[in-house]
Amino acid sequence: MFDNGGSSDDRVVARATPDGVCADLPQDRLDELARRAMAKLARSRIDGDATCAESAAIPQPYVTALANALAARDAQFATAMVDDLLASGVTVDDLFHQHLTPAARLLGEWWETDRMTFTDVTLAAARVQTILRNLPGPRAPGRLIGNRGAIFAAIPGEEHTLGVTMAAAFFRRRGWDVDLHVGLEHDELCRRIVRDDRPVLGVSCSGPSLMPALCRLIHELHRRRPELGVVLSGWVTTQPAALADLPPIDSIITTLETAEPVMDQVCQQVLHRT
Repeated sequence: MFDNGGSSDDRVVARATPDGVCADLPQDRLDELARRAMAKLARSRIDGDATCAESAAIPQPYVTALANALAARDAQFATAMVDDLLASGVTVDDLFHQHLTPAARLLGEWWETDRMTFTDVTLAAARVQTILRNLPGPRAPGRLIGNRGAIFAAIPGEEHTLGVTMAAAFFRRRGWDVDLHVGLEHDELCRRIVRDDRPVLGVSCSGPSLMPALCRLIHELHRRRPELGVVLSGWVTTQPAALADLPPIDSIITTLETAEPVMDQVCQQVLHRT
């Protein structure tokens, strides 16, 4: 676990606010913001009479507070927020899709606009992984079907690894046989993927500077594991010209909600052609 430095008893955390202004947020003030947002969210679930516009606006204060908590020095606060949501009846899937995923997206936006440091986001990524490991198990454990296996990997040089880490955790909870590779150089990453027998690779590209590394990786895998299915996500999926310059791939993913059907389809296609 990474630390931002300073005393462990320091309860004031320098954090980026949604409007981009850095502020010192006392922990009790952040706690109050999150609790009020959660209370509003809980009321909307119980009453069921909020308008569509109100319902759409309800999660944002909580997501902002959760993003701040994930990057804060005190790990107990983010854990308490997650525990409160689960205790209020939020399912693990909803926690993942409606809370942790948008909070991670917000952290990425703050980092890209220099509203949060790399150390902060790295701390948040580690904390998300800890939370995911400690979540209640799926209701139907051991749901692995056939050869539903997937490799998730960050391109060499990729610093935005929180998304691929969360995707791997999501698929693992859904009963898939999953392996995850982040922080590896090209040769080592290829070596591990080539030696793996999982049928599909999920990889994300967050910007144009990573395109050469992505092209090199796909070329190498086509040569050494031609049967492997390759699925892309991230910035590259919104760039038709960039996609056209890539070696052939099997599919793309634009949202986590649609990820499993896409990966499952590619997985089955690979198994049928091998």
